[in-house]
Amino acid sequence: MIDLTETEIDLEGLGEALAESIQHSRAASSTTDSSEEGSDSDETDAVPTPRNTMASTSNPNPDTKGKEVPPLPNLTPEQIQEIIGAVTGGVGNTKKPKIKEPSTFHGERDQLRGWLAQLSVYFKGVGWELDYNNDRIVYALSLLRGDALKWATPYIERRQDVTWSSWDDFKNELQGQFGEIDEQGAARAKLMRMAQGSKEATEYWNEYRLIASQTGMDDATLTFHLMNGF
Repeated sequence: MIDLTETEIDLEGLGEALAESIQHSRAASSTTDSSEEGSDSDETDAVPTPRNTMASTSNPNPDTKGKEVPPLPNLTPEQIQEIIGAVTGGVGNTKKPKIKEPSTFHGERDQLRGWLAQLSVYFKGVGWELDYNNDRIVYALSLLRGDALKWATPYIERRQDVTWSSWDDFKNELQGQFGEIDEQGAARAKLMRMAQGSKEATEYWNEYRLIASQTGMDDATLTFHLMNGF
């Protein structure tokens, strides 16, 4: 059995889902022998249970926005589980974290990598990690501003044919337009100039690690530059 007391659900939404289930169950039970209504068993004497209590009671809560939830039929635990999943989006009403939308991108070369990382996290959060190529491209275009939007405008207006057919193609086009011209060389130059100075050790380490991942240097060389910056 499902313990409904431990599941936070939208009762009004559940009532509507159950009402829809009633319509299907009535159609399925139309062939049932009507003589069952006159059987010797007296349901009014049955011992109240969570199931028959829920099945025989209309929603007593006056705060229903004028909507009355119809009487509920007897449902099996499996049917209740399925309906709860439809209403809550998953068994147990597990709530997904709210994903913060990425910032806008104005075409700054040193910001493109971080912006694309934001998009990647957002797409995973909303279920666009696989496929949804057009949705991802359109969404990214909607976040372009400044020089980046100037570049995209002829494509958006269809004055120029697009040069991409997938999200990966679009990313490559962005990196070609707004990425570092010599990413590895630029990263090495930054690394050699880096010094902790007044920065916290954690702040310096995270900045160093981000730049070091673009240099292509071996571990020994990277360690030398790290220690030299302290």
